[in-house]
Formats: sequence, C-alpha cells, structure tokens
Amino acid sequence: MMGVDDRGEKDQSTEFQESITRKEDGRYEVAAPWIPGAVLSNTNEEPSRKRLHNVNRKLKQNQQLKDEYQKIVHEQLKDGVIEKTFLQVGLKEDDRDAFRFLFDIEDLEDFKREATKILEDAKFPVHKWESNVEELDNESNPSKILGHKWNKKEDTLEIRAEPTKEETSVTKRHILKEVSSIYDPLGIISPTMVEGKRT
Repeated sequence: MMGVDDRGEKDQSTEFQESITRKEDGRYEVAAPWIPGAVLSNTNEEPSRKRLHNVNRKLKQNQQLKDEYQKIVHEQLKDGVIEKTFLQVGLKEDDRDAFRFLFDIEDLEDFKREATKILEDAKFPVHKWESNVEELDNESNPSKILGHKWNKKEDTLEIRAEPTKEETSVTKRHILKEVSSIYDPLGIISPTMVEGKRT
C-alpha cells in the first residue's frame, strides 16, 4: 500500500514496540503498521476477489507455474516462514475489519447440506452442526465440544482445572495425580503440563 509519508526503519520499529500490549489471558496484541497519509477504502473485498480469480486463472493456464507456486508455499510452511498466527497474536479491534477472511455463506450452506447427505447415506447420522459463523449456527454460545466449553464468538476453548482441596504437603504423587485429572483429550494444553509430569 502506498502512502504519502516516508518513515525510516527506526520510526517503524518504535511505533511497533509502542503498539504492543499484553492481554489478561497472556496473549499479545498488536496494531497493524499503517502508513501515515494512506487512504483506505471502505472495503477491498471486490478487488481481493478479482485478484484471487486472476491468480487462479493464471495457475490453471500454466501447470509449471502452478507447480512452482505450490512448491514455494510448501517449502515456506516446512521452514516455518509462514504459519497461522492469529491464535497466538491478537490484532487490535480497530484494525480487525481490514483483515477479514472471505467466504460465501451460500457456499458454506451448500457444503453443509451436501456433507450431511453424504454422511447420512453412509449411515452416519448428523445430529447437529456447530459453527463460529453466526449465520450458520443455531446453537447457544458457548457450547460444548469434547467436554470443553467452546466460545464460538472468540473461538476459544475453556479447559477446567479444579483447585486442589487437599491441605497436605505437595508430593510428586500428588502433582501427577492433579495433572492426570485434567480432561484434555486433544492435548491442547499438553505443553503446559510437561513441567508437572517431569517433577
């Protein structure tokens, strides 16, 4: 994005450092590095869709380019150059409208119907669907998934760890007992449990 004011690296670094905050849950939150003087339109959805369409068309016409494109993306994923970050680093609320993911509600509804039919034809009845897309979801929020509370609006899981009631001295056996009592079938918090298991 082009702007009217040029800034040095030092200024950008200072602004970035000043924009970092840490939330109560421990996650960091940053502001987008907007260029002073740049004018944003109300939405760039249409240009984004056109750009995606043009890239897809070009890749369909040139198999060699498509293979190279995929190779680069896979290499960057493998090397850790690109990765999902929105679960770890939050974006300040004022900037979130500029970073929306594009999807079509009708396409999602078609997928839901088609997937339900395929599963039911195979004798796997689907009792209910849950989604963090409000237009597709009829269930209450938060709901439960694998025994955990899922806040669909924030897209977070709550894993309960009850405080110990025993007023005895802490032993290795006691620590292991408490750690193993936490229900976490997906291993979501297993990295934080390592220290307790090492004790």
